[in-house]
Parts: sequence; C-alpha cells; structure tokens
Amino acid sequence: MQTARKKIIIDTDTASDDAVALVMALREPTLQVLAITTVAGNVPLELATKNACLSVTYAGGARPPIYPGADHPLCRPLRCAEGIHGKDGMGDQTCFRAPEVEAERTHAVDAILRLVREGEGDIEIVTLGPLTNLALAIMQEPETMKRVPRITAMGGAAFYGNTSPTAEFNFWVDAEAADIVCRSGIPLTIATIEACHKAGNLGPEEMAKLEAVSERGWFCVTCNDTMRRLGI
Repeated sequence: MQTARKKIIIDTDTASDDAVALVMALREPTLQVLAITTVAGNVPLELATKNACLSVTYAGGARPPIYPGADHPLCRPLRCAEGIHGKDGMGDQTCFRAPEVEAERTHAVDAILRLVREGEGDIEIVTLGPLTNLALAIMQEPETMKRVPRITAMGGAAFYGNTSPTAEFNFWVDAEAADIVCRSGIPLTIATIEACHKAGNLGPEEMAKLEAVSERGWFCVTCNDTMRRLGI
C-alpha cells in the first residue's frame, strides 16, 4: 500500500539556499507541495518570486502554483541580504534560462487561508524566510489558521545569530511577525541556524559531483556561487 504524501505549503524569500530547498522538496516523493508562497526577505518580493519560478523550472516534475505575498515586514523597513546571496539572490549569474512558470495574481495570504480552509486539517506549512505572510494570515483568520497541524520554521538562534550576536536573519527581519507566530498556539517546530549549520557542508569534490550529475545539480551549485566564494 502506498503511503499518503504529506501535504505542505512552502513559504520562502527565495534566494540561493531556499532554491536548493525548493528543488529538494519538489523532488521528494513523500511530499506534496500544494503551493509556494513568497515573501520579502533575502531579496525584495519581486526577486523572491522570480527565483521561486526559476527553482520550480529547474526542479522539473510537479509545478505547484506560486503566490507572491508581503513585500515588507509588519512594522519595520525591509533589510535584505544581497551581500550573501548576490544582488539577484541567485549568485549574480547570467547563465540561467528564463523561468518556464509564472506567479499567480492571488496574494499569498489569501492563498494560504483558502488552502487551509478547504483542507482536512492536514496541510502543514514550512517557512524558509521571514514569517510576515503567516503572521498576516493569523491576524486575518486566526480560527482558520488553527486548522494547521504544524508549522516548521527555519529561523531563530539558540546561542549565536548570523545577523547579530543573538539574532538569526529570518526572525531579525520581521521580529514582530515571528512573535505573532510563536504566540499563535499553532504547533511549531523551529529549526534554528545552529541546526542548519550542523547539516554539513559539501566539499569541493562533492560539489563537483553534484554539479555534473544533472542540470538540477548544476543549478543548485551554481546559484550558490556567491556563498561558496564567501565560504558560507
């Protein structure tokens, strides 16, 4: 008997690291990505959305709808991370082909609420960027969002941040949104920056093998060229 795939929505401020996560999620047979929602963070919203479309193009296979969301944090100016991911968020490369998918016109918050409302209480949300979209959804329809069985968020730091001595970038960009999500009562798993560091880095030989194995592998390596040069 085939095991049912876990249904998820991925919320992302798509830059090079998130691009790899999107490719991995879309190729994972145990996951059903119902939608990708974008938010300003690593890069402005327009670039985050374009990069999500590009990532779906190179992932191949399933092409879930992509919904652009919040273009700025709840209460503060947007601060991006071009110095880490490049001005375009994808290593400032000129070798990628044009995205083969386009974003939807529906706002990400409306899409999240509709999907959760129409679901059976079995749609989890995975966040890779600032939590602005989720905070807006919770403020708009708190009872609907209580149907979400779990949010898994990449954010926060247990001991040492990557943006300040104590702050991780995603939570730092929109701390008010992170506070709303953490206080929502929705079951929450936080993958801190330390957990991400412990995932391990590929060495030069492994990177070369990944780059050569397929176009997807080449894309995942190439879009992270800025981070590679910085030794991140």
